[in-house]
Amino acid sequence: MFNQIALAQKVAETQKGVKEIPGSVDNPKIVEYAQSCTLQAQEDETAWCSSFVNWCVLIAAILLNPSAAKNLMVKFRFEQKDIDLFFKSAITLAPRLGFDAAKIQALVDTHFPVILGTRSAMARSFLNFGTRTQDPGSKAAIVVFSRGNNGYSGHVAFKVKIGLLNISCLGGNQNNQVCETGYLKGRTLGYATLPSYDIKPSTLIGA
Repeated sequence: MFNQIALAQKVAETQKGVKEIPGSVDNPKIVEYAQSCTLQAQEDETAWCSSFVNWCVLIAAILLNPSAAKNLMVKFRFEQKDIDLFFKSAITLAPRLGFDAAKIQALVDTHFPVILGTRSAMARSFLNFGTRTQDPGSKAAIVVFSRGNNGYSGHVAFKVKIGLLNISCLGGNQNNQVCETGYLKGRTLGYATLPSYDIKPSTLIGA
């Protein structure tokens, strides 16, 4: 069984340690994450937790079905330079995640159902992504937390482990970097999940 969020979380694992650069210089990788959202921030100080999750979901889509992923990006009017940038990242990461870089580059259609992220820099946008639940159990899931009392701010990341008081999460803009951090369970607004499919993507190495 394959699941796009589970693969997106594995993509996130490869980004651990990516962090903001203090001062006027910006980390180009964080700026790349931002291009997956319509805001398209050009600096690494702009809140980037949602753009990081969006980027991971997008890279997972490219790995699972490069043809469908590209068609979706064209449909939603991504700039060609950004499509090229995302494919370059996916092709670079492919061998580390068990995928065939040549097949990604060849735009193979695997018939695996994929979707893009929310394209929003707002963390709470993921409350409307996939299937919303309050109890994901053992499923791969994206978790959304409240932040402050204004009703719109938040934080979004990948669920790692649910404890009694805290939820361990892997995400971006956590201590200004990609890392695993715990958040109070009481701040949870909800989880987003996607279905798993018994389809072996032909983009896998050896498939």
